[in-house]
Amino acid sequence: MTVIFCGDEGDLYIAARDLPELFRLLAAEDEDEPAHGAHVAWLERTFGLTPAEDPDAVYQAALVEYGRAFADWWLTFDDEDSIIADLLDELEDLNL
Repeated sequence: MTVIFCGDEGDLYIAARDLPELFRLLAAEDEDEPAHGAHVAWLERTFGLTPAEDPDAVYQAALVEYGRAFADWWLTFDDEDSIIADLLDELEDLNL
């Protein structure tokens, strides 16, 4: 179940390939939060996972795997690429 982020200011990107991957990303991003230790413990206890060591690599893997298919699907509903311009630029940079 791919996780797509749709922001209220027009952001649109593939955040993770699945929910456990998203949980790992969230654990990597909130290290300064008071509940970080509790989140990491929950992640380990519930899923046997640890925080993502390289969040950019996780994002890139999701983009490579699902980016082109998602962009093509999105364009079937919206023939203007303005909302996914950044995603299309990233895919072009990766030759996808």
